[in-house]
Amino acid sequence: MGAGKSTVGEKLSHLLRFQFIDSDQMLESKHNSTIADIFRKHQEPYFRVQEQVLIHELIQHKNIILATGGGSILSEHTRRVLACAGLVCYLRVSPLQQVKRALVARHRPTFPCNTSESLSFFQEMHSERAHLYESIAHLSIDTDCIDADVTATRIFEHIKDYV
Repeated sequence: MGAGKSTVGEKLSHLLRFQFIDSDQMLESKHNSTIADIFRKHQEPYFRVQEQVLIHELIQHKNIILATGGGSILSEHTRRVLACAGLVCYLRVSPLQQVKRALVARHRPTFPCNTSESLSFFQEMHSERAHLYESIAHLSIDTDCIDADVTATRIFEHIKDYV
């Protein structure tokens, strides 16, 4: 959350002339509801199953940039599928930067409303997930101090010879 997956993914798709797909947007469209509402109505386990099924379907496509939801990495099956499907890029972001970015976009389904709890929320999420992202990433980019255009260009420079 707040790493720039959707923004960077869209910019990278233009550079590569690939189709951009955001799994969260597709789930929202499929359910005619926001991610936050899906969490509220059906709870997180239901959402994670729907997310896993969708990601498995999406990776069958060629020449796509896929932005997955931040929690998709929690599923071992999804990690295996993503690691084998193509190049996985981990957009690293510090918990402090996540707080700053999430405060701008409060529509996040699990973001605490109480700002004083936000940093510990992201620190806990980081300790739970960072090693999972690293375990499948073919490429890792720090996104704290660079904007989405620069991040997309850096990824493009790393992978242009492989596509």
